Amino acid sequence: MAVLAVAAVLLAGTALYSDVFLLRSRLCLLFNLCGEAAPPLSASSAKASCREGGAHVVFGAAVKPCIRHSGKHLEIYTEVVSVTPDDPTEVTVWFWLVTADNVKTDLKSCTFTLSEGARHCGPEIVVPTTPGHYSAAADVTLHNEPSPKWMDNSASGMITKPIYWSGR
Repeated sequence: MAVLAVAAVLLAGTALYSDVFLLRSRLCLLFNLCGEAAPPLSASSAKASCREGGAHVVFGAAVKPCIRHSGKHLEIYTEVVSVTPDDPTEVTVWFWLVTADNVKTDLKSCTFTLSEGARHCGPEIVVPTTPGHYSAAADVTLHNEPSPKWMDNSASGMITKPIYWSGR
């Protein structure tokens, strides 16, 4: 009896996932938000912590910051996909390291023309000063303007789930 109950739960979960995935795919196509996927970085990107809940769209750029371990360092980068692929607008993608106390360091940026479709900004190597929990955060601006999220001590920007860095 317990085996049948487990099988029923697994079957219901699979059906729900399929329905949600198909609905998401249809909405993506309906609103032309699918975009072209950015090329993969490397095998170690599977261990990355990226912003949960998908990319956040700002000025036509769907941006997802990520952080991962890389030897004795951390790497931060963003995945960027245009939701308006025919748009010649140029955006600046800003990304940085954030401590658990919302202390921001290592500001990086790249310029992205929406008509490019998809790309990665980074990865950039960062070396925190102390062991602890770290996240990557990102923001998008027009005309290479500084990020208001970077300058505002109470704001974090789009942020990843934290990962622990031991300092070794």
